[in-house]
Amino acid sequence: MKKTAHCGCEGSCPACRIGEVENHKCDSCVIEFCPKCHGIVNDIKSENVMPCKCKKQIIKEEKMEKHSYENPKGVMDGYVRIRLDDLCGHGKCFVGYGGCSSRLPIFDECEIWKIPEILKTIKKVTKKNPMARFFLDTPNFFDSEKRLNETEFQFQELLTILVQQKMGAYFSIQATPRELIRFLKDKKNKISPRFIRKAGIKEIWMGVESANSGLRRKYGKPYFENDELEEVMIKLQKAGIKCCFYLVASSDDTDETIQETVDFVRKTKPAQICPFDVFHYINGEHFVDFETVRANLDKVARFQQVLQALAGEVNPKQNTGGGMV
Repeated sequence: MKKTAHCGCEGSCPACRIGEVENHKCDSCVIEFCPKCHGIVNDIKSENVMPCKCKKQIIKEEKMEKHSYENPKGVMDGYVRIRLDDLCGHGKCFVGYGGCSSRLPIFDECEIWKIPEILKTIKKVTKKNPMARFFLDTPNFFDSEKRLNETEFQFQELLTILVQQKMGAYFSIQATPRELIRFLKDKKNKISPRFIRKAGIKEIWMGVESANSGLRRKYGKPYFENDELEEVMIKLQKAGIKCCFYLVASSDDTDETIQETVDFVRKTKPAQICPFDVFHYINGEHFVDFETVRANLDKVARFQQVLQALAGEVNPKQNTGGGMV
């Protein structure tokens, strides 16, 4: 039986409407539901819903960032996150995105890295904790479109400065496999695993998603060959850089494609994997209706269990502590 608030609406608590929304607030009034016990969090009485019994715990948790694709547990726990991207000022857009000739930003693609501020934050944290680990947060660290001019890339500038500063810190980044393969295969770019490691990059998270190229194409992933990625990973691992995978289980998967991914992980031996379930990848990157989600729930849950078991086989124990910047 569905619970209803005193205002007469069902609200958006997961106990009332499973999976349709992400928040725990009533759609028609100010009632907030506890995601743990599904009781009312704020001071509103109701004959149908009991008050939350774990309010103090909820308040504490709301101060933390929720784990999501942009904030995955395997990356963030124990790391200080520094957001590299910032909306640009006029005339400071990257050449690869067309510059600011129209004096209008190109949505969130029009970004710059404020390197002095990045260095200041790193020094401030390491002064208090020399063993601190940092997550240099940007969707694709080796973005080839983020150029300072026709030949220099933004990430080259940051890596070069980190090498010169000799901070000795531990940095984790994200990168698309295709861009990583491109820069490490092209000797003209003067980017090598040794240079990356010397800058303090000791961990790289890659959006592999699946070992099946057909599924990656459906997901809109930039094209790359598994053999190319394996070759690059061997070079990175020899340089002392941990290679980590983001993986997904979707309703487009089959037993065969999931097994492909499991076999590829076991063959390439990433240091860690972070699996997700994605319904919005059905027939491309489009969100699907609740009926489609419900119809595929059992299958995706089974595939997710396979990847979770694989994570238990591959992943080390998680770090604790850390923070966000």
